[in-house]
Amino acid sequence: MVVGGLMGRMMGHMVQWAVLRFPTWDIWGSCPAVGDASCIQPGVYGLVAAGATMCGVTRLSVTLAVILFEITGSLDYVLPFSLAILVARWTADAIEPLSIYVSSVVEPRIAKESC
Repeated sequence: MVVGGLMGRMMGHMVQWAVLRFPTWDIWGSCPAVGDASCIQPGVYGLVAAGATMCGVTRLSVTLAVILFEITGSLDYVLPFSLAILVARWTADAIEPLSIYVSSVVEPRIAKESC
């Protein structure tokens, strides 16, 4: 979860830099830039990426969406959280159908080798 959060926050800072550097691009839409601030919040990118990473590893999709919603307390971020978790779940299931917990029960020698 930490790695996902760090990567998401770095991506958020890059997008924020791009918005502040090129404010006239049409891709930003009506993103207000007031002085040195912008409408991009790198912390939200970090939360979305941390949730997606956690879902990809543990497959806790609905629970994780509710936890992230409760952390923020805002309905504004429910859609990004849900989409990121959904895509992470589909991608993880395509790569490996078992979560890290199930695979450690099914393949106990893998858990012993990693310790």
